[in-house]
Amino acid sequence: MSLRHITHFPFLAKQTCIINLQPTPDDDKTDLRIWATCDDVFTALLACLGVPLDPIPEWHPRDSISIARLPPRTHPSYIDSARRLSQRAVLLGGLAVGNTHETVAERHRWTCYVRPAPAVATADLDAVITSAEFRLHDTFTPPRVTLTATPFEVTRVGWGTFEVTVVLHFRDEMNLPPLTLRHTLSFAMPDTVAVHPLNA
Repeated sequence: MSLRHITHFPFLAKQTCIINLQPTPDDDKTDLRIWATCDDVFTALLACLGVPLDPIPEWHPRDSISIARLPPRTHPSYIDSARRLSQRAVLLGGLAVGNTHETVAERHRWTCYVRPAPAVATADLDAVITSAEFRLHDTFTPPRVTLTATPFEVTRVGWGTFEVTVVLHFRDEMNLPPLTLRHTLSFAMPDTVAVHPLNA
């Protein structure tokens, strides 16, 4: 119920409390006036009551698509908004660098990848990264692979593990310098991943 309804119809609320950082027209009509944010007040209230605070649930839009796949008729403002949301999500959630693995004819087929962290899995990396350079073992041809669009991943077949170096370059609006990440291939599980924060 809105503030105006409560103060105009007092029979619906025997006592009222206003929580706000700014003055309101009804400050003199309330039973309790708290100058704070609702988040701070209710976090403290739940702590006093011994009630655990539920974590913010992860939001994964069921039908999300990459920005590159938006229909041509999509208004530019929506594209810009989607790009900014993806950028903020990755800044908050970080990047996942890992590898998948399967055994093929006594050899190892692996894919080394850079993806959004699981908590922000639907973020569009094309809105964040302009290029990803994978530096492989010198025995691979070519030993360096540069990708400029998603998926940022390299698949190869080999005999053993080694450390893959990944150099990421970001879009200008991200205001981030190039980032070098290292991932040692693992064949122990079907998928091995580590999350790297960007806001550290």
